[in-house]
Amino acid sequence: MQTAESEFVLLLPKPAVQLTASRARSFGFEKHYSVRSRQLNVNPFGVLAMLRVATIHVETKGSARMATRLFLALLVALGGAGLTLQAAWNARLRIATASPVFTALISVLVTLVSLSLVWASGATERGALPAFRSLPPWAWCGGLFAAAYLLASLIALPKLGAAAVFALVIAGQLLAALILDSTGAFEVVRIPLSLSRVLGMVIVLLGVILIQRS
Repeated sequence: MQTAESEFVLLLPKPAVQLTASRARSFGFEKHYSVRSRQLNVNPFGVLAMLRVATIHVETKGSARMATRLFLALLVALGGAGLTLQAAWNARLRIATASPVFTALISVLVTLVSLSLVWASGATERGALPAFRSLPPWAWCGGLFAAAYLLASLIALPKLGAAAVFALVIAGQLLAALILDSTGAFEVVRIPLSLSRVLGMVIVLLGVILIQRS
């Protein structure tokens, strides 16, 4: 039976660090637990916050691997729900600014400040800026699609509604993902197209049509 190792980095108050192993057990990780922690001084808004970063290394096997996948799926789903809220909040901001582009700039600025605080705290790997020529040109241009998505959602959401907009977003993402997986374009790991994948895409498209008609 194959084993896999997963790493979770949690920002926790000091008293909660001792609970990390028991919480890992509650997710079904039954083989091995080790908690490494270090203390950080985080001062984003002039208030000193003492946090501990607990890194749990969990060796998973069998059903525990499924629990890991479900946990990560939940995090991604919560991120998707956050995108819906972002679009709704941005749409309200656009009414005040009267400009989708200026609204998108404000949203990007908030994102930049938030990520800068996380990066400066040292809670994650800080990394290093690679040489420009060490990467293909397209690797630097991912932000173009974020800008296009922000503008499209700002313009479309008041007219189509949140459900229709995000049904279309998901449909577009899945279609592009299937193309990337099946072709291996842009150095994506190649996964052959299967009947179940095509049927899943068709079901999503039918859902988009039904939401639009309602």
